[in-house]
Amino acid sequence: VLPDMDLAVQAGLASGNGILVDAAMQSSISDIFAIGDVALVAGADLRLESVDNAQVTAARAAATICGTPQPALAAPWFWSEQFDVRLQSAGIVPLASPDVRHLVRPGKRAGGFSVWSYDGAGQLAAVEAVRDPAGYMLGKKCLDLGLSPNPDDIGNGDFDLKAFLVAEGGA
Repeated sequence: VLPDMDLAVQAGLASGNGILVDAAMQSSISDIFAIGDVALVAGADLRLESVDNAQVTAARAAATICGTPQPALAAPWFWSEQFDVRLQSAGIVPLASPDVRHLVRPGKRAGGFSVWSYDGAGQLAAVEAVRDPAGYMLGKKCLDLGLSPNPDDIGNGDFDLKAFLVAEGGA
């Protein structure tokens, strides 16, 4: 999906594949803010097109306008139900490269699993879950707290993610 950038360009806003904004959602013209699908946060390679992102960016812009503290940053998330299957994801899956790792973790429910993606530096970047709400919630918590379980432990169904979070001060 391509954003309609005509008005932004006419207004003289810095833009690319969206209106360029800082972390407070402020554009290159200080009195103009951009939120949601059209906002491209400086340093990001993509726009996020989700309800969660629209709400989060609106809250960040409102905090800036009102002079109140910014809400805490959290991993972007998405979910969908396809027939009887719930798909959930948190974070941004890194682009394919030789040093990116994707590991499958078995879920607690029949047919459930999650895919944990690690970036080139070995940091957890995303968790995608299929019929695995517990794996999703634990993965999102790791992402929100900046915690990165050892990739070698993730594929081991006996590795206790809850215990990992408690040990790291995240529970």
